[in-house]
Amino acid sequence: MTSTANGSRLFGNGRKDIVRILTISLFSLGALAATLYAYQQVTKPPVPDLISKEEAVQIALNAGEWDNKWDVQKSTGEMQIGADLVHVQPNGFGLKLDEKTLQDTRAGSGRFDGYENRYLWDIDIFGPDIYGNKNTISFIDAETGDILSQYPEGELANT
Repeated sequence: MTSTANGSRLFGNGRKDIVRILTISLFSLGALAATLYAYQQVTKPPVPDLISKEEAVQIALNAGEWDNKWDVQKSTGEMQIGADLVHVQPNGFGLKLDEKTLQDTRAGSGRFDGYENRYLWDIDIFGPDIYGNKNTISFIDAETGDILSQYPEGELANT
């Protein structure tokens, strides 16, 4: 009976101090992890106000001199439009974004030197023209709607 009143043999002879130190250490580690998590949630960067995909495509169509007659080609499938939302990293490498969550995906989108720390719409339009096929690639600032650059690929021969 006396051994039960004094505690078990596991925690006897000064081992209570070790258990006490481990308990305090683990509790402190948990409190630190909770504090870091709360800090991360509070300090998330604000979600930028970006133009929609449809607005960016319309800007690219107007800048590339695709007249309203091309709307018919788009509806009949003769015109192909590709649009990717890209987040340019500080090193100039672009990552495609999920348009709904604005989270970077693992898919790379090439280098965008000179556009670091920006959100861009990469718009690629391809369709028939009276001289052959026409292709334009436009980079549009997703925050302001400004055309940063546009590359007409020239006239491609019909094949």
